[in-house]
Amino acid sequence: MVVRRAQRKTGSRGPVLVLVGLSALWGCASEEIPRYGDPQRVGGGIGGGAAGSTASGGGTGGACEVDTGCAVKFSTDVFPILDGKAKCATVSGCHGDSKGGLSLTAGDIPGYYSALTAFKLKDGSPNIVPCDPAGSKMLCNLKLESGTNPHGMCGSLLMPLNPADAPTLDQLTIIEEWITCGAPNN
Repeated sequence: MVVRRAQRKTGSRGPVLVLVGLSALWGCASEEIPRYGDPQRVGGGIGGGAAGSTASGGGTGGACEVDTGCAVKFSTDVFPILDGKAKCATVSGCHGDSKGGLSLTAGDIPGYYSALTAFKLKDGSPNIVPCDPAGSKMLCNLKLESGTNPHGMCGSLLMPLNPADAPTLDQLTIIEEWITCGAPNN
């Protein structure tokens, strides 16, 4: 009888709207926010804190949780692009010669990681902002094999100097994903 009165006053959609509204409330109350990576295994990232720590940075201006469970590894995915394909430390006039204030040693994975994540631009801003590819100048400072970088151009001199050494778009995406994961030292 109560339902009939409600139907007469609100039409046939009244009970449906009430059910939709209640289901939305129940859905929100039980929704869980997924966590990525295992905070107990956090072993690096910019800031290099202890397990479960966060590193400053991120696109929202807040803390960035380093995801060491990231599918992209610095040592096996990012480093080979920079040290191998792009030859950042081996070409004369590049970072092996400390050009631009960044000093890299060919083949030195820990040294590359430390130098890249600590490097600041002339204006004092970080070159890599954990969890924030758009804020990471490293990405828009790379020349690509295809010639078109989706991050645009933010420096007066794109790297690498030799177009034959330029990474592919897929390789840029790998570096971008690593930064999105908080630039873990993995």
